[in-house]
Amino acid sequence: MILYAAAAAALMIFLAVRTHLDAKPTADPKKRARFNLTAGLAGALLALLAFAVGMILIGRLDDGEWARDMFLGYFEIAAPAAAAVTLLLLLASLGAHGSPKLQSGLFPRLRVLANLAATCLLLLVTPLYAALADNKTVPHRPLILLAGIGISLLFRLALLAEYRVRRS
Repeated sequence: MILYAAAAAALMIFLAVRTHLDAKPTADPKKRARFNLTAGLAGALLALLAFAVGMILIGRLDDGEWARDMFLGYFEIAAPAAAAVTLLLLLASLGAHGSPKLQSGLFPRLRVLANLAATCLLLLVTPLYAALADNKTVPHRPLILLAGIGISLLFRLALLAEYRVRRS
């Protein structure tokens, strides 16, 4: 759990610094888009990999009903919640496309901060569920923690639309 806390803190610090550097007017838009796309796709790959490994481990058990229910329970909660938050972030960015007032001032900063806050919240909530699902038979905890990091990186995809709106 200490390793996860260090990784989550390092990830949040890195993303906060990266977001701050991307907000500068001199930031390269292509480099910013490449980073956010790469981070989002890496997050999707990490979450899918954790899911696949978990399902393979559970499939090898003779009595894996409880393990499967607990493991899938995280994805049944985290995936729709992350999709809803990402959709809200995308709609906020796309809604700003038609309004010059929402494209400048405090509103763009709030949308980017909401993205960082969603990432932070998911990174904080994931260990709580991982502790509940932990058992001696199947190593749920590391897989759920890796999936949480992966899902939290998916929020970076919403920043692609945000920076695209600012550029237009």
